[in-house]
Amino acid sequence: MVSPDSSLSEYYPQTFSLDYNFKKNDWEAVVLIPFINAEALIEATNNLESHLTPEEKSRNRFHEPEKLSYGKHPGKKKKKKKKKKMNSFFKILY
Repeated sequence: MVSPDSSLSEYYPQTFSLDYNFKKNDWEAVVLIPFINAEALIEATNNLESHLTPEEKSRNRFHEPEKLSYGKHPGKKKKKKKKKKMNSFFKILY
């Protein structure tokens, strides 16, 4: 992409301008780079497809969606919650 010999190098400039548009910080600015030609991108990536490993080719395919979720670790022991007696709290209020 950034090699001078690449057909996509014009879309990845070494230097570029930032449009701050009333923003203070660099990360808030809009990067002003040229829009990429989708047909040129597809053509460039099709030429590289033959160099990919089977694992890389598999990642580039559509797959069934997977649901990832955070759960309790099976080896972790649950902590028992201490029950607080509310009677002593309410006695203070009366």
